[in-house]
Amino acid sequence: MAKTVIKLGGSLIVPDRIDTNFLVGFKTVVADYIHADNQVGLVIGGGATARNYQIAAEQFNSYEHSLDEIGIQATRLNALLVKSAFGELAYPQIYVDYSQQISDFKLLIAAGDEPGHSTDYGMVRLARNIGATKAIVMTNVDCIYSSDPRKDSAASPIFNMRWAQYRDMVGSWQPGMHVPIDPVAAQVAESIELEIIVAGSDLGNLENILQGKVFRGTTIRP
Repeated sequence: MAKTVIKLGGSLIVPDRIDTNFLVGFKTVVADYIHADNQVGLVIGGGATARNYQIAAEQFNSYEHSLDEIGIQATRLNALLVKSAFGELAYPQIYVDYSQQISDFKLLIAAGDEPGHSTDYGMVRLARNIGATKAIVMTNVDCIYSSDPRKDSAASPIFNMRWAQYRDMVGSWQPGMHVPIDPVAAQVAESIELEIIVAGSDLGNLENILQGKVFRGTTIRP
C-alpha cells in the first residue's frame, strides 16, 4: 500500500468561480488510485477565496491573527466542498488536528488548523503522521522556474532539486510571500526526508505521477 499526500491549491478549486469540472476530474483520478489499495491524505488550500476576504479585512485594519483566521476558514470551506465531491470515499471528518493519529482511512481531507501555520506546513505534518514518503503540490504553475516566468522571459524550468537548493532560492519566511512551498514547511520536509513534487493542474499529469510514469514537474529530494 502506497501512502501519498496531495496539496490541492485553492486557486484550482476556485480560480474565479468554483470549477466543478476540475473537481469531478480530480475525483476520478484520486478514486482510481485509492481503489488500487492506496491511501491519500489531501490537504486543501484557501486560494483566492482566502485572499479576497483577507484583502477586504485589511481595509478594516484587521490584525494579522484575524487574517490568519480568515485564511483558515477559507481552507475549511474549500475542504468541505471537496469532501462533498468525494462522498463516502472520504473520512467522515475534516482533519484539522495535526496531533491526531488516524490510520483507518482511504482518503483523509485536511484543512488549516491554527494561526501561524500554513497548509504547506500541514501537508508536511500530515505526511509525517501517516508515514508518507512522497507529497504532490498541485498549483497553478507547472513546475519551479529559475525566476518568475511571468516577469522574466529567460526563466528556465528546474525539474530536480535538493532541499538545500530550494531553501536557498526562496529565502526565509516573509508575511504574504507566495512560493510553491513555504520556507518553514520546506525545512521540516527536509528534516523528515520527504520528497515533494511541485506540479501544475493537469489531471493527466497527476495520474502519471501517481502511477510512476513520466510527468512534468519539479521533484525536490532530501
